[in-house]
Amino acid sequence: MQTREARQEPRTIEAKHEKYPRLIASCQELEPMPCAVVHPCDESSLRGAVDAARQGLLIPILVGPEQKIRAVAAACELDISGYSIVDASHSHESAETAVAAPFAHWKKARPGKALV
Repeated sequence: MQTREARQEPRTIEAKHEKYPRLIASCQELEPMPCAVVHPCDESSLRGAVDAARQGLLIPILVGPEQKIRAVAAACELDISGYSIVDASHSHESAETAVAAPFAHWKKARPGKALV
């Protein structure tokens, strides 16, 4: 007797993630929101923030050790010159800083805009 899992057709990766392009397209119709990206000190984290910004999904506020973030950006050839960086010495401080003053980060990322 086959188990339930064995009877089901295998799903391809494309089918499993087919909703994401629709979700991204829907979000691209909205105004991008500032988003704290905490401790983006590796390629995956930083590239994800940059790619999301390029797609118009968010305005990254990079929170973490500034020199380390800039070093990762340089090593990965990522242009982060247009993004705010809030310097924090380590990952725990980065997280605390990101949630401590969201309105200050908002104003820095979007001068003249008010959060309602």
